[in-house]
Amino acid sequence: MKTYFPFIFLLVAIIFFRPAFSATLIESQESGAGIQKTWVDGTQLRVETEDSAQYMLMDFSQHKLYLVHPENSQVMDMSKIVAGFGADSQDQLISRQTVLHLGKGPVIAGYQTEHYSINVNGEKCFDSFTSTQAVDDFALQAFIDGMKEMFPKNDLLMQKEDPCSKAEKILDYKQIGLPLKISKKNSGKTYVVIKLEKNASVPEGGFTVPQDFHIIDYGEMILRIMQQQVQ
Repeated sequence: MKTYFPFIFLLVAIIFFRPAFSATLIESQESGAGIQKTWVDGTQLRVETEDSAQYMLMDFSQHKLYLVHPENSQVMDMSKIVAGFGADSQDQLISRQTVLHLGKGPVIAGYQTEHYSINVNGEKCFDSFTSTQAVDDFALQAFIDGMKEMFPKNDLLMQKEDPCSKAEKILDYKQIGLPLKISKKNSGKTYVVIKLEKNASVPEGGFTVPQDFHIIDYGEMILRIMQQQVQ
């Protein structure tokens, strides 16, 4: 009589001892807000804030952005907002933007930073303290390459923002490194990275949109409303 115990033990080992799905975790905080956790795996992103039940999913390579609302089983599809429109207006802004290297900055999250001052039309907007070493250590090259994809590019949406906000969103972090701290002159707010962690466990569901949630094309809705406003 054959015994299947070895096979069963092997199956149990595979199920219970396989490594958990993991990614790089960036913990950060902005003045007056809760701690934000960002899990990064290549071009995929998941963002949660401790004072909010909703979370964001993004894939730079696919130009996809979703806002997930677990409390009502809904997903807002914001992808049309980051679909790559408005490149010309961004180029015009970049031509008016100056990035000044001011030397070494403080050590943040264990990394020596470089201090940059970002100005638009001769006016100071914010200071950015960055690290290229952190990018290398945590394999964040794809994340840095796609950072601009995190923000609206559509002309109608960009027109609603002040030049400094636009400058922050299109800054070439590929050249200066991962921002570990940003001090904004106008608002007085400060964004700072608290911790960087390799192989951090990703919450249940990972980077996938829940299949049984109702999806609303919120990006299309916003663009339609803004088009009506400018008519």
